[in-house]
Amino acid sequence: MDRLAYLQDQALRAERLAKSITDTLTIERLQSFAAECRRQIKLISGSPDHILRAAKLHQAQQATLAQPPFG
Repeated sequence: MDRLAYLQDQALRAERLAKSITDTLTIERLQSFAAECRRQIKLISGSPDHILRAAKLHQAQQATLAQPPFG
């Protein structure tokens, strides 16, 4: 996994976790961490469009994996 994919994965995980908890301080810290990951992604890639496409692709892949098998 390259650095961009790692940072995208970490940002998405932090955002998902922040939505599933109620502790305000933890939510703020997770959102801050996700924002820092996205800032690093932007610095590394130099292209905001690249970030959005990769994030959407990752979300689509995660949604596909979360679907129950045929049965």
